Amino acid sequence: TTLTTWDSHFMSPDVPTHSFTRDREHLTKSCREFSAARGIYTLQNLRVLVVGQQHMGKSSLVNGIARWLRKDMRLDDQMAPAPAGHAAKTAEIKFLKVPFDDYAFTFVDTPHFANITEENEQRFQALLSRGIAEGTRSKDFSTAGSLLSDPPHAAILVVDLVQWRDQRKEVEKYLRRVADEFHKASAGTVSFPYVVAATHRDDFLRDCQGERPMLELEKAVTSLKECTLTESVFAVTSYKSSSKWSPKVNEQIALLLSSLVTFAKNQDTAVYVRGERQQRVYVVVAVCALFLAFVGACSRN
Repeated sequence: TTLTTWDSHFMSPDVPTHSFTRDREHLTKSCREFSAARGIYTLQNLRVLVVGQQHMGKSSLVNGIARWLRKDMRLDDQMAPAPAGHAAKTAEIKFLKVPFDDYAFTFVDTPHFANITEENEQRFQALLSRGIAEGTRSKDFSTAGSLLSDPPHAAILVVDLVQWRDQRKEVEKYLRRVADEFHKASAGTVSFPYVVAATHRDDFLRDCQGERPMLELEKAVTSLKECTLTESVFAVTSYKSSSKWSPKVNEQIALLLSSLVTFAKNQDTAVYVRGERQQRVYVVVAVCALFLAFVGACSRN
């Protein structure tokens, strides 16, 4: 038997239970509310930025969420995760569009930022304030964004629970910097919506030395909430094609996505770029008016 998580019983990989259906209905309700607020077309392509350090499990998380959204545990990996100890697989922006009922999520998998230097800060802010095309490499983020393209609607910040436990100081410093960047997006005009996916829940629980591993998990999640400046931290295991459904993981994925959609509904990340577009239009109109006035004056003379 392939274990999915150590803290709940397993279901068949083929037959979702009542709780699975209930969890999906919760997400459907959030999607419906987003659609009512923003328009159905937007939710047919709700763009979700996925960010984190190397080997935190970004691509694996997207693969697992895709299986959950599609209700297909045997679905092949849609993004290639990097094996532990190897170089990161994601060298440029990659998109994955996953349907869900009448809606769809487009996950934007990004190259890892090892740390937030001044140069990386500019690149990271570009991800939050512009629509950047698929295939763009990280070194080009600052110049690749277009005013004609809106930024993603929200983000998932990915952290490995095991690395959080074993390399706490380094990971904490990184997470605090990224959380700060979210809160000053688009030249400080937007608090970018985000949630935190704490991955490798199963490994964390399995390796706990204490007698109460669930209590240790709760402590880890609490400390992550303090560090990342959000209550929306969800401990998950990334489903693989050999996994079985876990009620607790299903619940956490549903809560993660529902929170993400709700935050995206309440915060328009494109307000700044639309303002810039409007200003450019005003400038063009003013220049055209001056030109026409000049031409008119010349013709009268």
